[in-house]
Amino acid sequence: MKKKSYSKFRLEELPIVADLLLYYLDRDRSAFLGFSNKFDDSFSDQIRIQILTVRSLIPARVITSEKVKVTEDLYQKMDVVDKKLNFVQAYADLANETMDINSKDFGIRKCKQQLKARNVEGALSKLNMVEQNIDGNLIALQAKGFKNDLLKEIVELHIDIAELNLLQEQKNMERKELVDKNHKEYEKLWNCITEISRMGKLLMRDDQLKMNDYKLCELIKHVRKSR
Repeated sequence: MKKKSYSKFRLEELPIVADLLLYYLDRDRSAFLGFSNKFDDSFSDQIRIQILTVRSLIPARVITSEKVKVTEDLYQKMDVVDKKLNFVQAYADLANETMDINSKDFGIRKCKQQLKARNVEGALSKLNMVEQNIDGNLIALQAKGFKNDLLKEIVELHIDIAELNLLQEQKNMERKELVDKNHKEYEKLWNCITEISRMGKLLMRDDQLKMNDYKLCELIKHVRKSR
């Protein structure tokens, strides 16, 4: 993964650093304008807009927390269906002699393995097999007390798990897109920061104290000391 150019800074520090540099730029405006008209008030206004943009960004941790909740719900549903399958196995064992498949080959054991391993795709695939075997041997199972409500509950859980799994993937995509979008905005602000810092050090080279104000290492220390 490409290392971010502003990686030495915490994300929340970038707007503060930019604010500080704008303060120094306003203080030394005449020197900057003497070098180029680019560094006029409108230049500062554009950076202030970028600072506001960065401060309004939705942090990736918001989607991360949403994903955590989805995952908790997903695993809870998987645990519930795992318990339901214990009853299916018990009915299959009772009806073993009258079914067209051995109860050991019902697919329940393999499904429970996938559920416990949190392999959602594998669990859903094995759950399909279990449901098909229930349908194919429903009369034999019902003769031993199997209730249609149990099958209905398993099918509903199957649907819930599939939907939550899809939602989890969507949250992964949303987070990646958000991180990429945020990174672009932080990079824009970082470019502003480095430009002012570079020019400030050049223009203030004859004034050591002022030149230090524009050094990134000094800016980091100043921001963290203030906080």
